[in-house]
Amino acid sequence: MPVTSRGSLSLQAPLADLEELVGSESPSSGHATVARPAGLVARVGAGRPGAEPKRITAGGSSHPRWRFGDGDRQALLLARHDTVWPLGTPAARPYELAGGVVRGPGCFDMLAGLVMAVHAAHEHVVVGRLLDRTVLLRELNAELLEEQA
Repeated sequence: MPVTSRGSLSLQAPLADLEELVGSESPSSGHATVARPAGLVARVGAGRPGAEPKRITAGGSSHPRWRFGDGDRQALLLARHDTVWPLGTPAARPYELAGGVVRGPGCFDMLAGLVMAVHAAHEHVVVGRLLDRTVLLRELNAELLEEQA
């Protein structure tokens, strides 16, 4: 994934969050491996103004849900933190940022999408562009949803 920066948004924090998530081991292979890094996922948004996640318990696991802005209209963003990569992959193929390209398990899809969603929604809060809309970001995993069915 090529890395570029535009405007005033710094890439330092999103890239640091992505690096931490890539090293966290979150394969889709089972409930325990998917549920384990949920606390780390919640920390991606925690501490940023307007970005403290609420914990929702479903299927025996805790899932973070962020609410950005306030208003009667809503937008919903869904994200996942699990990857298709088996246990041990981050050790064999660790996060790497070289030549403007990020590499590592989940850097091209799930983890990068989650990090971008949290940071983009937070940036809108900072610059006051949410207007009358509430943006909900819900982190879900297919395996955990299947248990609820």
